[in-house]
Amino acid sequence: MKSTEPFRIRKFAVKDHGCRYVTFLVEGNLNGRRVRKKLQCYDKAVGEKARLDIDAGNSESALRVAPTRLSNRQIAEAEFCFKRLNDRASLTAAVEWYIGNYRPPLIEMDLSCGQAGYLASKIGMVDPRHLAEIRRQLTAFSGAFPTRSIHTLKRPEIQTYLEAKKEWSSKTWNNVRGILHSFFEYSVNPERGWAVENPVKGVVQRNVLRGLPTIKTAVEIAELFDFLQSFTGGAQSHAPWLPCPVFCVSNIRGAPALNSWWRAMEIGPRKRSKTLGGFRPRRCSNYSGDRENG
Repeated sequence: MKSTEPFRIRKFAVKDHGCRYVTFLVEGNLNGRRVRKKLQCYDKAVGEKARLDIDAGNSESALRVAPTRLSNRQIAEAEFCFKRLNDRASLTAAVEWYIGNYRPPLIEMDLSCGQAGYLASKIGMVDPRHLAEIRRQLTAFSGAFPTRSIHTLKRPEIQTYLEAKKEWSSKTWNNVRGILHSFFEYSVNPERGWAVENPVKGVVQRNVLRGLPTIKTAVEIAELFDFLQSFTGGAQSHAPWLPCPVFCVSNIRGAPALNSWWRAMEIGPRKRSKTLGGFRPRRCSNYSGDRENG
């Protein structure tokens, strides 16, 4: 049976071949066996006792007893660091990486105070409605990190914040990401120095699905133009397709199905224009509208 009895030092006199001298005996139990060791110097006896006490403590449990110059707080912090690192890296490698890469900000700025300065810089620069949306999103963001400084925020935290908003569409995600990106770009500006890098740069934008334009034939375009010539307003149950603005390319005049329409509109040869891509059709003679109503 293992014993936890402490080792002790005993001083006694020894006679040997007619000589009398003092010696020191270190004795105790280690792993169930009796240990006795004589030493002539007291300092050496103290050192041997300390070594045996450490061996006895280490043999009893996973805890280890070791002489150290670290304080209790430093020992607890070292144990916490080893626990966090686990098997990913050594404590030495982690410390070296931190020293080689960490750059403190020039000025430590609270998130809420920094956002107030950013919003003030936008007054008169953006539409008031857009500014109100920026203020609303930044207020919600600072509410999620109420006691943080700007330079302490990292990409994973911002990514988690955005992903928690399940009700957002991809477009809204990109818009809020853009607001945060602009704010952190404002913060890393050397004139302020509130942060060393923009953590939003690592947050990937989402793909926004957009519909493809419908390609119509020349016959369908001619049908639409025929309708527009007689349309005076109001609801039309027989209105052709495409109730939205129509844009036609300049060479559509060559389509055979539109020849009659072009002749009816009395459009002559195209004239060169410096403002409309080099060509402009001559205004038709029966045009009665004006720019405001057209």
